[in-house]
Amino acid sequence: MITGISFSNWFRRSGWVILLIALVQFILHLWANSHDNFSRDELYYMAAAQHLSAGYVEFPPLVALVAALSRTVLGSSVLAMRLGPALAGAWMVVLTADMVAELGGGLLAQVLAAVSIAVGPIFIGSSGLLTMDIFDQFWWTLAAWVLVRLINQHQARLWLAFGLVVGLGLLTKLTMAFFVIALMLGLLLSEQRKLLFNRWLLLGGAIAFVIVSPYLIWQYQHGFPVVEYTRAYASGKTYHQDTPLEFFAQQVVITNLFAFPLWLGGLYFLFFVPTGRPYRAFAWAYLILFALFMIEKTKDYWLSPAYPMLLASGSYALVERLATSTRAAGRLRWMSPAALLIVALSGSFFVPFAIPILTPEDFIKAHVAVPEMYADRYSWRQMVAAVKAAYDTLTPQEQSDTCIYTSNYGEAAAIDFYGPGLGLPRAISGHNSYFIWGPQGCTGKVLITINIRLQDIAGSFESVEPAGQTACTYCMSFEKNAPIGIARGLKVPIETAWPGTKTYE
Repeated sequence: MITGISFSNWFRRSGWVILLIALVQFILHLWANSHDNFSRDELYYMAAAQHLSAGYVEFPPLVALVAALSRTVLGSSVLAMRLGPALAGAWMVVLTADMVAELGGGLLAQVLAAVSIAVGPIFIGSSGLLTMDIFDQFWWTLAAWVLVRLINQHQARLWLAFGLVVGLGLLTKLTMAFFVIALMLGLLLSEQRKLLFNRWLLLGGAIAFVIVSPYLIWQYQHGFPVVEYTRAYASGKTYHQDTPLEFFAQQVVITNLFAFPLWLGGLYFLFFVPTGRPYRAFAWAYLILFALFMIEKTKDYWLSPAYPMLLASGSYALVERLATSTRAAGRLRWMSPAALLIVALSGSFFVPFAIPILTPEDFIKAHVAVPEMYADRYSWRQMVAAVKAAYDTLTPQEQSDTCIYTSNYGEAAAIDFYGPGLGLPRAISGHNSYFIWGPQGCTGKVLITINIRLQDIAGSFESVEPAGQTACTYCMSFEKNAPIGIARGLKVPIETAWPGTKTYE
């Protein structure tokens, strides 16, 4: 299984420690998820699972497939839906440690790399949610692991495995394409360029293309909505840092401030230390991706899947190289266990900001603002209850003709998840994939609206009236006190009005 030796030997030598680290992270997720709430995006992906398709406006289908499988096999609890992400996060810990082993690192170096992933804010945070991001991180890490083995073993057939991983990665998030391009350029710029010129790479590319082709066909059939979405996303939802230094600072924060010397050392090792030269493609790939994502002003976490290999390289360099290749080796041996302690303690400090160990009340008591990622998990049940109150004011005949129209996919997905238990109809929206799903049988006779200004739609209906507003303590600001209205008598057929509802952002 790992580095060519039997699993039992690997487990006895170092595997049990690595698996223990992964298990601790996994159990921590189980505990936190047992009392957490679904986030906006999680509700959306679960709605997508009710509309299984080869593609969606802004994401490929794999996360919806995972959501559908989890819901079918395990149920729809928070704990059940997040089991897959938690497993992916734990496996990333193992893969990163094994990359250290492939470099020649021993137990201490492997443990240092494993801990840096296990408590890294962006990694433990991502593996605590059912989103694309943890699977994106996992596929990048697995692809890097395969490439490291390919470099070490010179087995060109491993390009087939690489192609399989890339194909699954592309079905998760299209950022995998940037990683592959950057890696290919990195190989061209390194002494490993000879690995590129063989038929196995072409066959691996063919495997990836076949896997992702249903999604590409879906995009073509729907006019490539991902392109329109990406343009809108780039103008409105990107990060707010304007300089390379600010973007770099964000990378330091999301990976753990105290792990920064580790991955920066890994970058140095890959570029300037002879032992790291065979793997230099990863360093070039990182710089290419950093420049690309910074210029395009993407969200800072898009680059996070590139760090496991750098952390593996830095852990190996610190433990196996620095302390043994200098005259001061004896005096410097303290640095490795000290680095492990610092990374573990600092990472543990940031864990409550990444997964819900603390309640919002605990944050407030500590004089800390409730993080945005937590705020987006609250208010959904209260919002649905407020809609239910408006729905109950309608006559039975009106209720049979009622649809719920929302301003964004989060509100619509919350209605679709929590609403059926209260007898509410399904929601419709013009936001992203909800637009593709259409009116879903809605006639337009009676609409309950959420977060829609009534004056904006008054001319399209025979009558509109306010019916309350949402109320929440910790939710996102734009969901607080959102108006709820009742609109009756759409003046044109809803199929005619529907194209005007489209909002891709």
